[in-house]
Amino acid sequence: AHPRKESQIRQMTATGLGVWISIRL
Repeated sequence: AHPRKESQIRQMTATGLGVWISIRL
């Protein structure tokens, strides 16, 4: 079993999106 990069990217995207929304709000 090998770790998926999508999971990492998705986690980073989710975090970045949350920060972006926080800054936006």
